[in-house]
Amino acid sequence: MNRLPLTKLLSLVFSAGLIIWLFSPWLPIAAQENEAAVQPVISEELEEISETENAAPIVSNVDEITESTTPLESITLTAIPPRLGDDDSLTGNPGDTIQTEVRVRNNTPVALRVRSSVEDFMIGADGKTPIPIMADTDSRWSLASWMTLVSPNNQISPLGDATIPVIIQIPQDARPGGRYAMITHEPVPGSFDQQAGEVASVASINQRVGTLVYFRVNGDITENAVVRNINIPFLTEFGPVPVEFEIENLSDIHIQPKATVKIKNWFGQVVDTFEIDSKNVFPFTTRDFEGEWDRVWGIGRYTAEISAAYGSQGKVAIASQAFWLIPYTLIISILFGVLAIVGIVIAIRRHLAYRNNLDNQHISLLEDRIRQLEDELHRRD
Repeated sequence: MNRLPLTKLLSLVFSAGLIIWLFSPWLPIAAQENEAAVQPVISEELEEISETENAAPIVSNVDEITESTTPLESITLTAIPPRLGDDDSLTGNPGDTIQTEVRVRNNTPVALRVRSSVEDFMIGADGKTPIPIMADTDSRWSLASWMTLVSPNNQISPLGDATIPVIIQIPQDARPGGRYAMITHEPVPGSFDQQAGEVASVASINQRVGTLVYFRVNGDITENAVVRNINIPFLTEFGPVPVEFEIENLSDIHIQPKATVKIKNWFGQVVDTFEIDSKNVFPFTTRDFEGEWDRVWGIGRYTAEISAAYGSQGKVAIASQAFWLIPYTLIISILFGVLAIVGIVIAIRRHLAYRNNLDNQHISLLEDRIRQLEDELHRRD
C-alpha cells in the first residue's frame, strides 16, 4: 500500500486549516440567518395560540389564588423539656404517687388545640433513636401504664404554651430499676384558626413532638457495663487519631457513662488525656462513642486506655488497645536523603581515590622515564 510522504501530509493539513480560518468569519452570520428564519415561525405559532378562544390568562389565575388564600407554611410545637428525669431527679418507692409536669409551646401565630398522650417506646438499632410503641406492653421497662395526664387536651393561644400536670402511680410490687415513657403532643386536625384564610399542610398538622420520661424505682438495682469493640487504626502517619468504641449497658437502669481516654507511650507513661461526650445508654442496649486524640506528631507504639465511670455506685468499665503513630513517609524521605548523601560522599571519595591513583601512576611513569634518560646520559659519558 502506498503511503503519502510526510511533506504531502503536512501540506494537506495546513491547507485544510487555512480554508477553515478563511471561512470562519462567515459561519456565525450563517447561523444568525438560520435563527432569524426560525424566530418568525415560532412567533407566528405563539400568536395563533394566544388568539384561540380556549387560551387562559395564567398569570391572572395565580393572582386570584394568592388573593384568596394565605398558606400557613408550618405548624410547629415544642416539648418542654425534651427529657425529664434523665439526671435521676424523678424517682420514687413502690406504692408512692409522684407528681410532675411538662409543657408544650405553640410556635405559630394561630391558636391550636393540642392533644397529648403517653406512650411506651423502644430504642432503635442505633442505640439512641426512641421508637413509640402504640400497643400495650408489659415490658419491665414500661412506664406508660403508671402515668396519667391531668389535662390531655389544651387550647393554646398563638405563641403561647400550656402546662400539663402528670401523675405517676407506682404499684406496690414494682421492680426496682428504670422505667421509661414518652409524652407526645400533636395538633388536632381542623382545630387551627382559619379566620384569616390560613391553610396548613397535612404534613404540618401531623407533626408530633414529645418529652422522654426517665423514672427510677428505688431499691436494689443492678448496675453493670462493659466497653467493647474498640476501633483505633493500627498504624497512623499523622494525627489526630480517631478513637471509637461501644458501651454495653447490662444494668436495670439507664446509665450516662463519663468516658476518659488516657494515651500512654511504650514506656507506660501517660502523655495525654481527653474526655468523650457523655450519652444516655438504656438498659441492655449498646451505644457508640467516638472521639479523637488531637496529637499531630508522634513516633512509636501507644496504648489508649478507656475508662467509663457510670451509675450511682461509682463503678468504672476499663478497656485498652495499642496502636502505632509513625510518620513513615517523612522517615522514609529522610532515610532516602541520608542514603543519597552517603552515596554521593562515597562516589566523591572513590573518584578522588581514582584520581589520586591515576596521578601516582603518571608520576611513576615520569620517574621511570627520568631514570632511563639519566642512564642514557651516563652511557654516553
